[in-house]
Parts: sequence; structure tokens; C-alpha cells
Amino acid sequence: EGEGGRLRVSLRASLYNLTADGAARLLANGTGLSRVQLSQALSGRGSSCLAQQLLYASLTSLGAALTLDSLDVSAPGQRGRPAGWSTPLRASLGGAFAERLVAELNAEIAGTLRRLWAPSCPPRVPSRPSIVDFRNTSGPAAPFARARATVDAYGAAGVDRFVRRVLPSGELRMARLLDVLLTDELLGRISVRLDGLHVRGLDSLFDLDVLRPDSADGHLLHHRVGLGGNGSGGGRNGSLQLRLGAAVRFGRAAAHEYEVLVRVRSAVLKLGTRLVLDSGSFLATTFGELVASLGSCLLCDVVGLDLAANDTSLRAQGSDGLELEVTPRGQSRAAVLAGRAFAPSVTLPLGRLANDALHAAVAA
Repeated sequence: EGEGGRLRVSLRASLYNLTADGAARLLANGTGLSRVQLSQALSGRGSSCLAQQLLYASLTSLGAALTLDSLDVSAPGQRGRPAGWSTPLRASLGGAFAERLVAELNAEIAGTLRRLWAPSCPPRVPSRPSIVDFRNTSGPAAPFARARATVDAYGAAGVDRFVRRVLPSGELRMARLLDVLLTDELLGRISVRLDGLHVRGLDSLFDLDVLRPDSADGHLLHHRVGLGGNGSGGGRNGSLQLRLGAAVRFGRAAAHEYEVLVRVRSAVLKLGTRLVLDSGSFLATTFGELVASLGSCLLCDVVGLDLAANDTSLRAQGSDGLELEVTPRGQSRAAVLAGRAFAPSVTLPLGRLANDALHAAVAA
């Protein structure tokens, strides 16, 4: 400051090669943490339930280093080149300043822990069956209601934007997709392997409605997804294209291997999933059980999971809305076994084998 008041200046710095390191000491009650239930962790005082098992926490050291490449200092109305320097300067955090910073941070950590320790943790709940009714918007069904509201808010366009941010090309590749053994009453044992998945045009949704509960059945959820950009060139590839390898073996016979190509310019996929979820068992699960089972114990809370045949279909829109090609692996496209465009009146049902594959995947 001078006689005329304050002088405003602008600083512009260029930094690179930043490194940081630190060490901390934690003391936790492992037995107590393993006994915390999901009902307690997901409650309004869940952070307190977890923090009460953290007996002590503090930083023991903190360090950082960086290179200041250039620094420019300028003032409003200044003419000419800003003052500063452009010689790289290596700076580090250490000594008395680092010790002071560690002490300040430890004081904040201690204060935060004291505030979290103050509220009491809700009591543990007994494990008793309690089936979720998804028509409710509170209690165990609340996470599903919130997820549905989030999808409604963003819509298909929001999902397309998210896909473009995560997968700029709109493409996804997976070397191995599925390997299951099914048992059918008519066909016997069937081995199915899907691999070499390549999907293009994942940013081509035009309709999206998921987790919509049925008004007459609290366990039935309806889902609807429009694929292929509604024939308007949606997605950067103009359509949704899926290519994969499929190997099918009936009993002990030799496997039949195929290349499958599905091209979707405009189609609507509808799914009806009947999910019977025991929230009582889920909420009584402890962190110790989660760790011991690597999370698989949560599947035990799924009492039933099926596709509702009458509510599950894939319907083409337009004369070339959906195309399918199946070719023996290693052969040219001239050897296509099945190839057709499905007219709008054609609906492909997803029936018993789809349910068998779903049950096998959950059991695995």
C-alpha cells in the first residue's frame, strides 16, 4: 500500500514437476469396524459410526517440491513487458514451515474426529426378512427412487454426453464377455461363450426410462432404452453397432463358432425385471462379512431375479431399424447363415434362455 491506497497487481506463474510426500499414523479398532453394519453406515450418523472406530489419526511428516518455470508481475495500466523472471527455480516445502503446517493440519484432524465421535451410533439391527417394495420412495427403496430421479433429470442426451466424455470415440472393446453353462429342459446342457466384443456408437441413445416400478407389482421394474439415434444419425457413428464372437456347444458335441453382427439404426429395448430383494438381510450385513466374502455376500440378499417375458422385447423402428448377421467364424460375409433387417412389426422376445443366462451369471 502507498499514500494513494492499495496497489492491485496480477501474478502469473508457470509450475511443473510437482511432487508431494507425507506419512501418517492411524490407530483403528479392527474388531469394532468389522462389526459395523450397513444399516449403521448408511444411516444419517454413518460417518460417526465409522469414525468411532478410528481411535487416533495424525500426520507425522509432510513435504513437497516443485519447479517454478516463470513468474510475471503486472499492474493495471502498466505498459511494456511485465516484471518477473524466467529462470527455472526449484522450491521445496520443509523445515519449520512444514512442521507448522503439520501441526495446523493435525489440529484440524483432531477437531474433526472429536465432532464425529460426539453423536451416538444407531443400534445394530437384527437380521429379519424384509422384502423391498420399489413403489415406495423412502426406506430401503429410496436409493432406487433417487437413481430413477437422476436418470430422469439427465435423460438420454445426458447419458450420451457422459459416454462421450468417458469414451470419446463412443467405442468399447472387451476380449472376454461371458462363459456360462446352461441346462435346458429340451436341449440339455448348453455351453455358451461370448468374446471379442466391439461396440460402436454407444453415444446413440434417444430414449431412456429405467427403474420404473409397476403399479400393481412392487417387485417388477420396467426399463426402456431407445438405441441407434432414432434413425437421425444419433451418435458419432450414426448407429449402434455390436460385433462379437459366439461359441455354442450342445452336450459333448463340437462347438459351433460364429461371428455375430448387430446394427441398430432405430430400435427400442424393453426389459421387465422382477427383483425380490431382502433389505433386512442386506442392512444387517457387517463390514467384516463384506471383506471376508469380497462383497459376494450381497448377492445372498437377492431372493429372486427374473426377466418378465411379457415385458421384455426388442422392437425395430423403420424398415432398416435393426439388422442381424451371423457368419461361421473364419468365413467371408458371403457365407452369412442368417442376415435380415427386421421390419417395425417384428418384435424379438427374450425368453427362457435369457433367464437361464441371467441366473447362471448371478450364481457365478
